[in-house]
Amino acid sequence: MIDIPQNSTLAIVAFVLSLLFFIPFLPLIGAILGIVALVLMKKDPKIGGKGFAIAAICIGFTITLIGVLILIGLFAFMGTFFSGFSVAAEEGVEAGMETCLEKESGIAKDTCMMMILAAYPKEAKDLDVSICTQAEMDDTESFCSAIILGNASLCEDLGSTSSKNDCIRLVQNGG
Repeated sequence: MIDIPQNSTLAIVAFVLSLLFFIPFLPLIGAILGIVALVLMKKDPKIGGKGFAIAAICIGFTITLIGVLILIGLFAFMGTFFSGFSVAAEEGVEAGMETCLEKESGIAKDTCMMMILAAYPKEAKDLDVSICTQAEMDDTESFCSAIILGNASLCEDLGSTSSKNDCIRLVQNGG
């Protein structure tokens, strides 16, 4: 009779934890437990589940790496976004908009521009409307023009109903 080794409970737990990517740090814990399970299996050949342990290590470290890269990307995006916004608060809307326009990313640049315009609609009226043509997206250009010119009819060019309503409200209340 052949002895079939019993799967390591630790290896199975490590595998399950490594799959729980939506809960921070659990994949990393799963990978570490996978390593511990492999060490224990090496000491006691009667324990099975090497595949679970190896899978936990590979999946856990891969998901952890992906999570770290996503966080780095988010922090980079938020850093570019908030730099223009903080400049606008400290040095004025025009300086903040210029900081936004220096961004390389279209989404970061446009988000920065729109947030400054939404936060400072009265001050934005002093800007030259030509600044709006430097936006990457048509909606940002329309929003920018509507706020600076104080013309709610330009809000009609925006894609979504909520954006139109927000734009109209800012134009009406900003001046």
